[in-house]
Amino acid sequence: MVVTGPLEFIPPDQLDMQFAINVRGPVTLIQRLLPALRTAQGRIVNVSSVNGRLAMPFSLPYAASKFALEAVSDGLRVELRRWGIRTVLVEPGAIATPLWDTSRERAVRTFSDLPAEASQLYGGTFAALARVRTPRRAIPPERVARIIVKALTARHPRARYVVGWDARFGILSKALLPTWLLDLLMARWRRT
Repeated sequence: MVVTGPLEFIPPDQLDMQFAINVRGPVTLIQRLLPALRTAQGRIVNVSSVNGRLAMPFSLPYAASKFALEAVSDGLRVELRRWGIRTVLVEPGAIATPLWDTSRERAVRTFSDLPAEASQLYGGTFAALARVRTPRRAIPPERVARIIVKALTARHPRARYVVGWDARFGILSKALLPTWLLDLLMARWRRT
């Protein structure tokens, strides 16, 4: 589930729902399983996103929730180390799932409920978000599943597994490009 739109008009209940799904859910599960994980020297694998390191305009609630999950994972990796519990992040790019359609449908419903001022300020953006489709080069979910299995079973797992060319490209761009240039490229890509 992805909440999209300009942050100034995102209803608080949708922001709460995004964080409940992407942060509170995984954290609650981890908390409840930690006694068993400690006994078994188990492993935690959190599925984040390239958007956990690169915030795209008009999907900020999603990006913020994934940034939060990244922080939780980074902290737990050190916090739980003494018990041999490894914490791993899987960071995919675009995945070919129904997420794209359901997010677009949610966005269209949300936009129809916004005040006229929102349409005046962001009308073109709303129209562009309403046309979003699954990217042509989105990776199949089975590819991400294979990486999750690898993260769970590798003798010495990496801290992060970046999955998909777009995820690698986005993370590399953020590391190498000056912020002003990255901002300009994202604005042009999203036509803002």
